[in-house]
Amino acid sequence: MPLVLALALTVLCFSYYKVLTPATYGSSPSSPISYLFAPDECGRAEKAHLVTGMLWAPSGKELDVSLLYTSGGSSFFEEVKMESVRGTKVFIGSLPGQDKGKKIFYYIRARDSDRNETLIPANAPQKPLFSVTFKGTPEKWALIAHIVLFIGAIFMFFHALYYALRILGRLAMKKETTRCYMTALVGWIALAVSVLPLGIYISYAEYGQVWTWRILLAVYWAVPVLLFWQKKIKERAFSWLIVAGSALTVAIFLVSY
Repeated sequence: MPLVLALALTVLCFSYYKVLTPATYGSSPSSPISYLFAPDECGRAEKAHLVTGMLWAPSGKELDVSLLYTSGGSSFFEEVKMESVRGTKVFIGSLPGQDKGKKIFYYIRARDSDRNETLIPANAPQKPLFSVTFKGTPEKWALIAHIVLFIGAIFMFFHALYYALRILGRLAMKKETTRCYMTALVGWIALAVSVLPLGIYISYAEYGQVWTWRILLAVYWAVPVLLFWQKKIKERAFSWLIVAGSALTVAIFLVSY
């Protein structure tokens, strides 16, 4: 059981680490124009999105910095000038607001008076470029309930995985089969409530669409729970479905975050 709990905690910590630690881009030491930039991939629907980065010329020359962006899959880039904040190395520019679910692709271009030019990312305007997805704002109570129920479901599924591995290893007592089923059942109920009414609402509120990959999880976990309840499968087949479901849950959870 401690190993199962440690695995669940590791997955959660890794996922939230990826969310809270954005990628950072920096220039090489030999570059005539230096920069440090951490893109923000989330914008608020219908509101302008500010892009901020640190850019400077080690030679002390002034820089001309621009944002070049495109939306809707167009190959045409519009240009917006980035301004220095009170003469510092910090430059700021604004991308126009979009409807929820829409995405803007962009890159940064910096030039100095000697016509040295730096593009961020270096491959611009070729893909991949930086992007911003504009999201709506769901009700806080729905978001909190969704997160709590989903984390609770994951905990119960890993609990069921522990019993399933004991069953497959022929180490389980008879009562552990019941515990395996009950933990999977509770996990499925929590997941179904988290994903189907709440998850669909949140996905629509944020992106204007109802589909989310977590719906697939709710459908999958219904299979072993209902088949075992109707006595259509034995405990070992049920245990293998629990193992497969746990792997699928981890994969979709990591992809989602």
